[in-house]
Amino acid sequence: MRQQPASRQRLSHGLNGANPHGRRVTRRLFAKLAGAITLLAFHSGCNNATTDTTQVAAPATPDATASGNAAVPEPSRIEPAGGTPSPTTKPSADSSGPLSAGEIFDRAASGVVRVEAMTDGGKAINFGSGFIVDAKGWVATNWHVISAASRAKLHLRGGKELEVAGILAHDEGHDLAIVAVKSPPDSLMPMSLATAEPKQGDAVWAIGHPKGFNFTITEGIVSGVRKSSELPAEFISLAGADPDATWIQTSAPIASGSSGGPLLDDHGNVLGINTWVAGGDGLGFAVHARHLHALLASANGELASLPGGLPVAEMENPFVEFDPRIQDMMGEFQQAAQQHQISMFQAQQAGDRASFDKLMKEAPASKYAERFYELAVANRNTKLGLQALWLCCQLIDPSGDAPHLKQATERLLEDHANDRGLHHGLPNICQSGHPELVGFLRQLVARSERPTTQGVASFFLANLLLAHDKQGDSNAEVTDVLNRCVREWGEQKLGAHSLKDVVEPLLFRVEHLSVGVQAVDITGTDGAGEPMKLSDFAGKAVMLDFFGDWCPHCVAMYPHERELVEKYADKPFALLGVNNDTPDTLRQITASKKVTWRCWADGRDGPIVPQWQISGFPTVYLIDHTGKIRHVISGRPDPETLDAEIEKLVQEAIAAKGQQ
Repeated sequence: MRQQPASRQRLSHGLNGANPHGRRVTRRLFAKLAGAITLLAFHSGCNNATTDTTQVAAPATPDATASGNAAVPEPSRIEPAGGTPSPTTKPSADSSGPLSAGEIFDRAASGVVRVEAMTDGGKAINFGSGFIVDAKGWVATNWHVISAASRAKLHLRGGKELEVAGILAHDEGHDLAIVAVKSPPDSLMPMSLATAEPKQGDAVWAIGHPKGFNFTITEGIVSGVRKSSELPAEFISLAGADPDATWIQTSAPIASGSSGGPLLDDHGNVLGINTWVAGGDGLGFAVHARHLHALLASANGELASLPGGLPVAEMENPFVEFDPRIQDMMGEFQQAAQQHQISMFQAQQAGDRASFDKLMKEAPASKYAERFYELAVANRNTKLGLQALWLCCQLIDPSGDAPHLKQATERLLEDHANDRGLHHGLPNICQSGHPELVGFLRQLVARSERPTTQGVASFFLANLLLAHDKQGDSNAEVTDVLNRCVREWGEQKLGAHSLKDVVEPLLFRVEHLSVGVQAVDITGTDGAGEPMKLSDFAGKAVMLDFFGDWCPHCVAMYPHERELVEKYADKPFALLGVNNDTPDTLRQITASKKVTWRCWADGRDGPIVPQWQISGFPTVYLIDHTGKIRHVISGRPDPETLDAEIEKLVQEAIAAKGQQ
């Protein structure tokens, strides 16, 4: 398990000897866009070759899925928390005194299993923990342990292996699953679910297979019992559950391979299911056993296929586990790309322009895009084919050429527009921002019958339209797209957020902060505490500079800005600043004449910068005499270009004044 600060780390463990490169490639491809839209995607602690693409939040209630194609023995009676234990489970030991660690292990270990997730071909891709909850062969684990599996095996402490027949019920919102085994032996020893509530300070034990150390027991205490809504802000979305989900925080050491194992009280009863840890701080979290009680009660004895065995059109997320052929080709591409970059660097250092230009035309992206496309065509309407198309769409030459992008997107529309999990792949597909994708997204919105796909595609369509429109010509279409997104698909999920929550800030930017629209008014105070409004400068050309004295690029603009203030002193022009420093710093830089123009004192946490959705400094808006935004410049502007645009706006203001 990689140690990451402020991140949820799932505790299953991947087995990816085939290719360690694929994980890095795909995660890097997604990281840019995920950050841009402030999405919090789950980064698995598994070392399997997966991509943590944007995830759809799971239902708040347990979802027991069944195919009806395989019957299992009738379930034993499951009592709710506080009731009598099932007759096939071990009787609770609550009537006796607390057990020692050794006694707990002896009592519980025979009910713990190692869960091995595999491909159709039997290749191990992941492992975690689980425990028997019914003598008829029902085993509980975390959903993420088996979410990519086409097959699965369970390993008992005595060495016996059991084949998983399918899924009885699962609840993605609480990361839980119940599987059934084929031909369960009579000797299975189910574990009891605790009826008493865990209390802060209670002793607890975890049993599982951390980092492959099979059947390990660790000791700790209950550090806290918290609902998802009570977690620190950076973990609320990462917990991936509904706000009322209950987590038992524990100091008992758990690690990759512990996922799905039991957290036990001092009588050997299951208090929770070990699920994730917070960063590298040793803060472990187990989902409360009450959620497993609810899931057991929902199971009706019918089986569904393991997720990896579903048709691609019905897979929740077909981008979790990659086909070995995809992994191998991804690894080849990364090696070729690295060697190509080295060769280009060497040619540049040697001043060999001819070799450099030749290498630019020989980038491996085009070659591998063609190979992925051929693989997709040979495997249409399969998970392998979808993954190949997904990667083909992401391979863009340094020159911007994407010779296979049109073919790949057409094939996606024809074969996969109605796939359940296609929306998970859209952030990666769209991250290049290639103009060809605009038409693809328009058609996907029109052709798909999946609301989540339609909503996510609409969101990225709006972003691409804005990215390719510097004059505001697309504002009307973007506004229509975003309003429809909120109206029809606002409750669909993009990562941990509803589309409504993601889209509304973008809609505000389009309607109030984009080129061609009336600038939203700014109300505040200047460095001297005097009231100041943007609308007070109506009739003048305005250069609005968002800056901070801590920013070297902002400071480098000061001399030119002072020249502009002096040059247009008697003209209808105003240079205005929104300052991001402390009030003392703003007073110092104005008193020293470093800054000779009037500024709003917005401070480090002021309301103006977030209202205008400023993501970097400096950001410059040029606003005409009517209050309409004419230019938005991110970063330090070119002085000559800036001067020319300001002169144009000033002359327009003068002409308008003369006509009055």
